[in-house]
Amino acid sequence: MVGILRKGPKWVWSVCIVIAVCGVVAVGILFAMKPSARTKEVSVHAVSMKASDYWDENRMRLLFADKERILLYGYYGEERFGLFFFDRKTQNVVEAADLAVLGLSENEAYDELDILASADGKQVYIHNPKKESNRMYIWEADSGQMRVGDFSLSKSMLHEDATMKLLKNPEVIENYNLFTGQFDVWKDGADTYITELRAGSSVGEVCVVDINIGQEDEGESVPVFASFVK
Repeated sequence: MVGILRKGPKWVWSVCIVIAVCGVVAVGILFAMKPSARTKEVSVHAVSMKASDYWDENRMRLLFADKERILLYGYYGEERFGLFFFDRKTQNVVEAADLAVLGLSENEAYDELDILASADGKQVYIHNPKKESNRMYIWEADSGQMRVGDFSLSKSMLHEDATMKLLKNPEVIENYNLFTGQFDVWKDGADTYITELRAGSSVGEVCVVDINIGQEDEGESVPVFASFVK
């Protein structure tokens, strides 16, 4: 579910903190086992979209961001569900995967899947705890390849949740209206940035914005799919 981080009474912050902490604990329990090498490669559908295609702004997530790459997923067109690797150097989506291979409807994918990025942003882990205990899909962002099998993770292999990063500095949160799951926090030298995923109701409106926290400077809005769509 998507929540909002914004100014409000203390009880709201308490609820946000409890939800965030519980989520991290759940992830730690879920991926506490040792990794297994019993995986095989599976075919994924290519993503084809137009700028005018529908985009669900309420069911998108920014999984990872740093100065080189951004990983995100979202629902588009006729109940399609995709993973995307946006390369900052070329300012283009260089790899994408339509997750029809998972055999889930749009609602099932949103409600049932755990989708997490690796600590280095080079992999995305997809797990359905309601149906399969250890079975996991692993998407290699650099190559676009997908593997599936009995593959479990340790917490140290996962990217830290952005909400937890900001909760360590609550005074920062008060300055921004941020939707949980739609931003990430990262460092470049001494500077700390928030990268926020923003969108309207079409693919062409999806963009990312970098905010330098120390300087309170918001960068330009960069379209995610400008060079990717047909």
